[in-house]
Amino acid sequence: MAIGLLLTEVGLAVREIAANEDTTEVVGAVITADAAIVGAAVVTADGAAYQIVGATAEGTVAEAGVITDEGAVIVDAVAPAEAPAADRGACAPAADDAAKS
Repeated sequence: MAIGLLLTEVGLAVREIAANEDTTEVVGAVITADAAIVGAAVVTADGAAYQIVGATAEGTVAEAGVITDEGAVIVDAVAPAEAPAADRGACAPAADDAAKS
C-alpha cells in the first residue's frame, strides 16, 4: 500500500494505492476552497470499476461505471439540475425533466 499527501496553500490532494496479485485499488481526492473531487477504482484482470464525485457551490456531479475488454458502460451518472440537457450527455434527467414526461 502507498499513500501520498500533498498540502499546499490552495488545497489538499490525497492518493492511496493498494495492490496484490489479483487486484489494484486506487482512491484519490482533491479538496480546495472552491471544489472537491473524490474517486475510486478497482482493477482486476477482468476490467475496472470506478466511481467519481465532484462538488462545487454550483452543484454536484457523480458517475460510476465499468470498463472491460468488451467496452465501457456508465452504470450511473448524475449532473446538476441546472445544466442544459445537451451538456448532461448520458446523464440521468434532472428532476424537473422527469416531471415533464
